[in-house]
Amino acid sequence: MKKTQAHRWRRQRGSALLLTLLLTLAGAALLGLTVDATSLLWARSNAQTTADLAAAAVALELERSPAANLEFLSESARASAALNGYRHGSDSVTIQLERQDGKTSILVERDAGVFFMRMVRPHPVAIRARAAVHTGIRAEGL
Repeated sequence: MKKTQAHRWRRQRGSALLLTLLLTLAGAALLGLTVDATSLLWARSNAQTTADLAAAAVALELERSPAANLEFLSESARASAALNGYRHGSDSVTIQLERQDGKTSILVERDAGVFFMRMVRPHPVAIRARAAVHTGIRAEGL
């Protein structure tokens, strides 16, 4: 019986090392995905702040001159968004002013930089934020 236990012990010797390696890799992957998810939440919050800032700038311009054209309002939104680090046309940033049914809204879009999530999804992750423009100096996130 002693021979059987010694033989079994010899066969199971490397299994603890293999299990430790697998659990370490799984933990590292979960940590990486957590870092990417936190980065995405931060980027979404920053994009929403930028959209709100641009909407407030457009609302202010509409207060000053209600007959302002769409190009002027778009440039005003893009200039205010640039103050928050979102320059239209660079780093895959798009800032659009949309008018539909008498409502004006700002759409801010940017590709987020994720590193570990590329294992799951190889395509870039787009961050979008929208804010509505109201007359009066206020902006509401949608």
